[in-house]
Amino acid sequence: MVATNGPGPLTTAELVRFRAQLLQAGAGVAARLADLLAAADLALGDLPGEKEPDEEGRDRLRGLLDEIETAIGRIDGGAYGVCLDCGAPLRRAALAATPWVDRCGRCDVLDTLEGPHRAGAA
Repeated sequence: MVATNGPGPLTTAELVRFRAQLLQAGAGVAARLADLLAAADLALGDLPGEKEPDEEGRDRLRGLLDEIETAIGRIDGGAYGVCLDCGAPLRRAALAATPWVDRCGRCDVLDTLEGPHRAGAA
């Protein structure tokens, strides 16, 4: 549980704060998904990430909810705050902006340019 932009690993207070952010974001996404599934008119332009050309709103919301749930699982498992690809500490500022982030900036760019580069990725 290491992150940069501050000395040492994430503190218990920081983990509690990030968990609360994730739970709040997850509740909001779940509510929006319920509205969408109920055929409510719902704008999705403010969702983080890029929309794929043929991606449905419900798929986008479900994907985001999965990312949030996975991040909560990383907190529970003691692996929150490190890049899944290279193991480098994630910047606290990145976690604060997007608490479900799971890659450092370098790996995110490499993945975009070259495709997955995790150990054992094909």
